[in-house]
Amino acid sequence: MAGDKKTGQPEAGNHHGKWFYGLIVSTIFLCTGCGHAPWLFARRSINDPARLATIRQELWLADSASEAGDLLSAQAHLKRAVELNPTFSECYVRLGRVQNQLLVWTEAKATWEKATQIDKNDPIAWEGLSDAETALGEFDQAMKHLVIAIDLTPQKADPHLKLGELLEAQGRPGEALQSYLSCLNIEVDHSKALMRVARLQRERGQPLQAMVRLNRVLDLAPDQPDALLQRGLAFRDQGQLKLALTDLKRALELQPNRADIKLELALLMESNKQNKEALKLVREVMDQSPELLGAKELNERLVR
Repeated sequence: MAGDKKTGQPEAGNHHGKWFYGLIVSTIFLCTGCGHAPWLFARRSINDPARLATIRQELWLADSASEAGDLLSAQAHLKRAVELNPTFSECYVRLGRVQNQLLVWTEAKATWEKATQIDKNDPIAWEGLSDAETALGEFDQAMKHLVIAIDLTPQKADPHLKLGELLEAQGRPGEALQSYLSCLNIEVDHSKALMRVARLQRERGQPLQAMVRLNRVLDLAPDQPDALLQRGLAFRDQGQLKLALTDLKRALELQPNRADIKLELALLMESNKQNKEALKLVREVMDQSPELLGAKELNERLVR
């Protein structure tokens, strides 16, 4: 050991430094256990081959469970994967998707928030968070986070559709229409966007423009009940009652329990002087959904 040249004693600073360092290391090992100091060995443990193999196994089991329709098991496997590697955003994204499917929206929101904290540039995470917030009724936050997703991937169609739906729910149909049109600029045959645009155009007194969109939907899917309903209403708005009746009757054949279709068909039958048939339908509506706007008034008119 080297000593002080004047006194022949060990160098105090060096001795105390080594002693203090030894104390720190000893404390770590005593408090956490050798090999279990998470902040000291996190990188080594996360990249440990055995741990990585276990994570891959959990993800594989989660995928298999999802494909089999066992979403609860899939969620359990994904939670285990997250525990094994809490810094891997893909685990949170997969878990968030499953929780959205399970409709456990509060848990899903927390999962998506964690995913966005890990990777702020992942548009899937922001869109998933927005979906959970929409389901929870947190529309302002949902819109804010959906806009982030759109900014990150402006050429993806569905977020524009979802933004339009949020805007429409907040009573902003003009802005909603622009979002739907943005969706169609990206995916010209997006059936939901075509129907949303058609409905807004019909409500704005533009039945001919609406018909163009609806005809395209029905070219792609001739038995789409919502498109048949909307086209029937567009025919009605143009005074083409026979064509309107044909579309509404077909829509009801495809979905015989839809109270809204029954009511629209009953109103159309009233306009066409088919009061007996209209009364039969509106009574079904009253039994099924008495709160449906316009049903009670139509029933009263028809029984006079």
